[in-house]
Amino acid sequence: LIGTVPGDTAELVIPADFAFAPHTHFLIYTASNFSEQSYPSALAIVDTSASASNLAFLDLDLDGGELGGLLQWTPAQAPAVQDYLVYLDTWASFGGRSQLGTATSGSSLLVPAETAQLSYDLLAVYTRSSLAEQTTPVAIAPVDSEALAENVSFVDLDLDEFDLGGLISWLPAGDTALVASYVVYFAESDCDLLHEDANGTYTSDAGTLLENATAPALCNLLRIATVTNSNATNTSDFSIFLEPETLQQNYTHLAIFAKSVLVEQTTPASLLIFDAAASVSDLAFDDLDLDEQQLGGSITFLPPASSANLVDSYAIYLAQGAETKC
Repeated sequence: LIGTVPGDTAELVIPADFAFAPHTHFLIYTASNFSEQSYPSALAIVDTSASASNLAFLDLDLDGGELGGLLQWTPAQAPAVQDYLVYLDTWASFGGRSQLGTATSGSSLLVPAETAQLSYDLLAVYTRSSLAEQTTPVAIAPVDSEALAENVSFVDLDLDEFDLGGLISWLPAGDTALVASYVVYFAESDCDLLHEDANGTYTSDAGTLLENATAPALCNLLRIATVTNSNATNTSDFSIFLEPETLQQNYTHLAIFAKSVLVEQTTPASLLIFDAAASVSDLAFDDLDLDEQQLGGSITFLPPASSANLVDSYAIYLAQGAETKC
């Protein structure tokens, strides 16, 4: 016996997760206040099994430990399915889960960029009817994509202090097929917190913690250039040229962010900037031409005390002042 209902009621609700094996039919007996009938009406049990299938997911968040991208599946062929619930889940229990969203129609759900994978090892899709959510989902183990530039290099060939110029280069690494472009920034390291506003500007913010940060944490980013696979001259060795007389300002690092078609990564490859300054000293000139308004003799000076290896030649000008050439 699974239940009784009054004579003026023609419905019995069977609760979800009701185990019916080994039975094959529902039998409904009418009963008077005297006895129950001997020959009931019968209904064969049709057990509806409705699960999504053919799950597919490509992680387009290029930071390790973070997921982002389109989770796709083939819908269940059952009209009883009302919607699909998507969770981060574990093989161990299908219990300690974290819901990512609900798809009321269609066959996909966008997993937001920068979704922390934590200890979860599955993306699970549960079907749900008007009565209940299924107990056992269909799941896929996501492959966490990571693409961090390597061997970032920059030699400052602008020999004025506080000015930069030269070639910034790096090597691609990780899941390079997923990288649509690399974005190059100036960055500051004198910060412990990071915030990105709607315009993509990064600033210090006492209310937003920087997660998964490299040491040091970088903030106050200024975009220099974007290099795509299509406009790169050599996709095995990327580079951009930083124009001479680029002011360093307060920036301490160069940062290279890989970017997929979904999102720019949050943890970049970085390089501490070395500002080369190479000025001569102890200048001297003795005029040995004894005519007025005419000069002749040797100009002498000491080579730069630092970055002398970057000096290719010395250019000597006449000028009307001590600061700039004519």
